[in-house]
Amino acid sequence: MAVQYLHSAQLPSGGWIGSWGICFTYASQFALESLALVGETYQTSEHSRRACNFLLSKQRDDGGWGESYKSCEQNVWVEHEESQVVQTAWAVLSLMYARYPHPKPIENGVKFVMSRQQPVGRLCSGLKLTHDHRFRMVHGPRKLSREFSIKLAQFLIRTSNLRFLFGCLEGPTGI
Repeated sequence: MAVQYLHSAQLPSGGWIGSWGICFTYASQFALESLALVGETYQTSEHSRRACNFLLSKQRDDGGWGESYKSCEQNVWVEHEESQVVQTAWAVLSLMYARYPHPKPIENGVKFVMSRQQPVGRLCSGLKLTHDHRFRMVHGPRKLSREFSIKLAQFLIRTSNLRFLFGCLEGPTGI
């Protein structure tokens, strides 16, 4: 029954409207994770493919995603003025849950997130709040970082792409 709901709630564009978080990116993460848990992935499900294609259509040249909180108010995707760490992590996790077969968009998203990591390990979210502070507690940096790190490691192992990880770690932080 829950899977039927996800199928029926999916928009023709491929996304889902979220009622919390930052609308489409957040809802798509949970929808794709849920579909994957019942075996619906990019390879096996038109719903998963449409969602991945929707998210990929929103990825920016810098590898990130940026959705404004205004998406929730207008029920259409509204671009944020710049890419956001949180939405990028959600979008990358979504693609990983769906087992998206082409690693480049995922790698670009991961590189974007890593480029925003501070020397002490925290992620600089970049989330700018205006008069609407509903999203102050959208994520905790530790939870996002932990979940993202675990899923990234699983993705890299699954795709045998450990060179990507080690190449990134040799970057400007000197690790």
